[in-house]
Amino acid sequence: PQVFIPYKEVLDIYHAGLQVPEDVTLMWCDDNYGYIRHFPTAEERARKGGNGVYYHVSYWGRPHDHLWLSTMSPSLIYQQMKQAYDQGIQKMWILNVGDIKPAEYQIELFMDMAWNPKQFNVSNLLDHPRRFCAQQFGEDQADEAMRILNLYSKYNGRVTGEMLDRNTYNLETGEWKQVSDEYLKLEAEALRQYISLKPEYKDAYKQLILFPVQEGLLYGDNVVKVIFYGVNNPIVCYASFYNIIIFPRLFSIPTSDNKIQPMLIVSIKTK
Repeated sequence: PQVFIPYKEVLDIYHAGLQVPEDVTLMWCDDNYGYIRHFPTAEERARKGGNGVYYHVSYWGRPHDHLWLSTMSPSLIYQQMKQAYDQGIQKMWILNVGDIKPAEYQIELFMDMAWNPKQFNVSNLLDHPRRFCAQQFGEDQADEAMRILNLYSKYNGRVTGEMLDRNTYNLETGEWKQVSDEYLKLEAEALRQYISLKPEYKDAYKQLILFPVQEGLLYGDNVVKVIFYGVNNPIVCYASFYNIIIFPRLFSIPTSDNKIQPMLIVSIKTK
């Protein structure tokens, strides 16, 4: 079997009239940020080669990467993949995951949808993250862990850490304070649950829930400090560098088997 992938500018070439053999699978791509750029027409759905999708939950390239924390909304993944399946993209699904651990839940959601897309609908969508959290942290902790997972996915999905700049949030109107306060509240709730967990669940919780909550807050807070208060202040710049670069490296080392260390350490590119 052969696959034609009209990725980035190749889609324009395809739309300009490029002819693809009938038995070659057409694999449609997202825009690197979770939105599929082309869904097959009736003529394309009828082709012998069928249709596939190449989708990103992590991306390295222009106009900007998103590599560090997974900021891909599970709701967006569900919506896009359901639409893809309903519109005939059923032959092959490929997911670009980058580092595995930051996108562990998104990977599981994508793979479960690929295995059985018809099991998912709007009314039962939240059952999936709850099952995931029950498996990872125990049945008695599943509801709260799912709530925090959904909220940090929402907060981190507003803007990737790599794209945060002086134009993202307004300090004068209190916009950043509102965002920061939401993160602080969520961090307190995540820490409260972390403390209540059985010891055998704490490593997984730290990696899957607590880390992305704390890093979403830390990165935003320290970028804001550097941009607005510390460009010419070496103390502020050093403290922010420690929080953005060094702290994640320390935090990513688990307390037991040390497996996750090389999977969470990512170089954070600056603009």
